[in-house]
Amino acid sequence: MESEKQALLEAVPSKVEGVYVPVGVPAELPRHKGRIQAYLGLACGLISIILFPPVFGIAGIILGIAAINRGEKVTGAIAVVISSVFMIAGFALGMYVSKHPDIFKSGSYSTGAVYEALL
Repeated sequence: MESEKQALLEAVPSKVEGVYVPVGVPAELPRHKGRIQAYLGLACGLISIILFPPVFGIAGIILGIAAINRGEKVTGAIAVVISSVFMIAGFALGMYVSKHPDIFKSGSYSTGAVYEALL
């Protein structure tokens, strides 16, 4: 009789800290510890297209791998791919700008002023 009551109580949806939780659903979803590393890796990857591609690109790759190792597999993998692609794009953009410095001379006044200030 007691085991039947216990089975009925387990089958009825319960309340955990005032929140309705259906049977079979964990009260708290598991949190991945690598979420911060994954987002920092994405940020470094995005920054690497403009500023210091080797530094921010490699940092994004390392943070993405750390996120994968801590359980954030999808976002960590995206961080690794974005960091790699944007690092290569940053190298290409840097080479293009160094080969064609005259792109800063023509155009709006602000880019011409930047070019004059750098000389």
